[in-house]
Amino acid sequence: MPRFRRNNIRSAKLRPEQVITLRQEYEAGATQGELAQRYGLGVGQVGRIVRGEAWNALPTAAAPTAPIYKSPETWQSEADASMARLMADPELAKLIKP
Repeated sequence: MPRFRRNNIRSAKLRPEQVITLRQEYEAGATQGELAQRYGLGVGQVGRIVRGEAWNALPTAAAPTAPIYKSPETWQSEADASMARLMADPELAKLIKP
């Protein structure tokens, strides 16, 4: 058995292009169980691959396009809109005291 090294992919079950395809399939909606069966891996290993903990030298999913920072006004308007939706439901409105 070959000695473990970080970049030793000779004994790997997947090739780099398969890892990229696996991640794309997961992003498209395939479950980790389906991918595990398809590629002959354990569910835990598939989870590590899709999270980027394994095969982390390869690109993972694209970065989110939405801005991370929101102004306080944006937060407040979103909170007000959520409260209005809750108050529109008579059953929930009884439970909430504004």
